[in-house]
Amino acid sequence: MKKTMKKVLSGMLVFIFLLNFAILPANAEEYASPDIGTAEKIGQSEGEETALEDVGVPEGLVERIEGMENLPKLLERPDDGVQAYSGEELQCKPEEWEVLYLTNFTRMYLGIEPLSMMMNMQAAANVRANELPIRFEHVRPDGTGPETALAEQGVYYNYAGENIAQGQLNAYDVWEDWLESPGHLANMITEEYTHLGVGYSEDGPSWVQLFTGSCTPTSISIYQGSNVSYLMPPGRSIDDIGLALQVECEHGTSFMPIMEEMCSDFDSNLYEKQAVTVTYKGLTAQFNVLPCEALPFTDVTEDAWFYGYVMEIYHYGIMTGLTYDTFGPGEELSRGQFATILYRMSGEEPKVPYQPVFSDVPDDGAFYKDAAIWAWATDVITGYEDGSFGPADQITREQMATMLYRYAGKVGEDVSSSVDLGAFPDSGNVSDFAWDAMSWAVATGLISGEGADGSLNPQGNASRAVCATIMSRFINNVISE
Repeated sequence: MKKTMKKVLSGMLVFIFLLNFAILPANAEEYASPDIGTAEKIGQSEGEETALEDVGVPEGLVERIEGMENLPKLLERPDDGVQAYSGEELQCKPEEWEVLYLTNFTRMYLGIEPLSMMMNMQAAANVRANELPIRFEHVRPDGTGPETALAEQGVYYNYAGENIAQGQLNAYDVWEDWLESPGHLANMITEEYTHLGVGYSEDGPSWVQLFTGSCTPTSISIYQGSNVSYLMPPGRSIDDIGLALQVECEHGTSFMPIMEEMCSDFDSNLYEKQAVTVTYKGLTAQFNVLPCEALPFTDVTEDAWFYGYVMEIYHYGIMTGLTYDTFGPGEELSRGQFATILYRMSGEEPKVPYQPVFSDVPDDGAFYKDAAIWAWATDVITGYEDGSFGPADQITREQMATMLYRYAGKVGEDVSSSVDLGAFPDSGNVSDFAWDAMSWAVATGLISGEGADGSLNPQGNASRAVCATIMSRFINNVISE
């Protein structure tokens, strides 16, 4: 993991504070109450050296921890950080999710089970982070201990602890500082803890870790879904996919980043779909990963919004480039090209005997000839009323939806999903032949509104990048495994 460079603040000093860690009183009741006591601050005081053994670190871990001197140098990551998970259920900031990731990296490096986040713990940690600029200690502004923040959010526990810090400009820096402090490290690697709430406030900046435990999970699952294939571009790891593990336990629902150290049955050098097994506390869940070779296209960069979509459909051989190194993402797609894409997706690209069913598809070896005849034979494409196919015509969004709707039906997929197109401002522009297909395409997430007013734009032409996007969604949202 490349350490993020600290910003240089001209004309002022930035003080970094790492206050003593705290072990909070155990709560034997079902739910914590506001009067369970004041947090006991134990461990090092400012300027005092404290040994790992003195803060309760088991003897067997001390040797491994002492070998962690270069741990930050072992981490490598892209400049844009780790984990794409947005934390919607947790109201989790990216900085907070990254602290969880780094804490779990530390625990797993030492052979300790990772921690998971719960929404009510996140709420408590954020309360504490916003209180630190007012009173930077393990005492709240009202004079109560930090455990009362947990009690106010209905958090119950057998063990609890708190780490706080102020002044670090990013998650990596606060993690590294906590890592170098025996007391804070002891909280981070306590085996009895199972949940972590992370609070971050830009005021300070201020950072909080609230730990609780213990419990045993009853079930785990892949939060984003297990029935799709997640792409892994070259040079990346499972960590970079940004998947979250959803954990159910007696405390409720919690989440944690899925890390490669938690996974088995995976080979990053094997460029085919692989069922990866995630293991957490004896429970397992699976998801599919598709490691991909580098794209040859100079006009499809990793920061392009369509990069992942192009990567997937190229890997499956559904779309190729205009040339070896040019994809042409902004080029508009023709009906002949789209028929060819569907033909490739059918799997075998079956040879079909030529039939003069379209007036403008002669038996002359055109790249779209077999695709057009196959599409007609399977009723995926019927052609225009005048008997022509229009291979060079730019395909419209409603034509694309209609062909995919028919294709899905022919391969036995459920095409009954629908929405009320009347909610779109230009629904009157949808042709009669395309109405059911457009309704289905919107319902399944293949097509969405465009522009400020969310128009369907059914007569608009689709670019190759848009086609790649729709085809990727079609594979993942419609086609069964």
